[in-house]
Amino acid sequence: MSATPPKPRQDQPAVVVALRSCRGVFIAVGLFSCVINLLMLTGPFFMLQVYDRVLASGSVPTLAVLLGLAAMLYVIQGALDLVRSRILVRLGERLDLQLRGPIFDMMTSLTMSGRREGDGQQPIRDLDGLRQFLGGQGPITIFDLPWMPLYLALIFIFHVWLGAVALGGCIVLCILTLITEMRTRNPTRAASQKSSARNAVSETCRRNVEPLSAMGMMPALRERWVQAHGGYLQENQRTIDAAGGIGAAAKVFRFFLQSLMLAVGAYLAILQEISPGVMIASSILS
Repeated sequence: MSATPPKPRQDQPAVVVALRSCRGVFIAVGLFSCVINLLMLTGPFFMLQVYDRVLASGSVPTLAVLLGLAAMLYVIQGALDLVRSRILVRLGERLDLQLRGPIFDMMTSLTMSGRREGDGQQPIRDLDGLRQFLGGQGPITIFDLPWMPLYLALIFIFHVWLGAVALGGCIVLCILTLITEMRTRNPTRAASQKSSARNAVSETCRRNVEPLSAMGMMPALRERWVQAHGGYLQENQRTIDAAGGIGAAAKVFRFFLQSLMLAVGAYLAILQEISPGVMIASSILS
């Protein structure tokens, strides 16, 4: 991670060059995610064995062995998850090391060329956002998402009705996600623009407070900043309201989906088409 960052090619953005230089790290994180997602099946299969084998046979030694094996797998999963998170944090720091120079050159060149539109500190904030994203849950979610078909396939193996319910629930949640994206895209962009305008006014006042005060322009700039700040808050509120309403609906639907899976599983268990263990395991998988 402390290696000297490569110089970006002139025909490619520095961000692209930096991301390509981290290709091996992304592959390693993908391999960690593969093992972690396989280990996430520990809970469903443990419940399946408990309901179908332990309760049916009344074997305490079998229960103890299964519990010990599950505990060991959970410890391995936790350790791998911790290592993956730390790798992503250091990946963000590595990208920061490679991009901090070009970001500084960008800001100084814009200042020297007289291009002062918007917020001059925005490139630094973008770099901080990229580093924080890589160290957060975003990349983990991206690496875990491709394993969703595996869980759906296992539910279909348990019973086609259970698989159909889980698949329908996934489709509904994906639709809600797309609706959230469409409804928040424009307000989010507008809020970002309003924030840049507000910060630009603040920076102008801070840099030129003495001459502006001498010319009596501070009250006008103060009013301009208040209006820019109000516009930012308005657009930000629109974004939060749009995302919050659909997010609440998605949360309620996820709870309902889990209960629906249990209800369908119980119905199939009554018909003796599946076992109680399959009913619990499919609910956890969904």
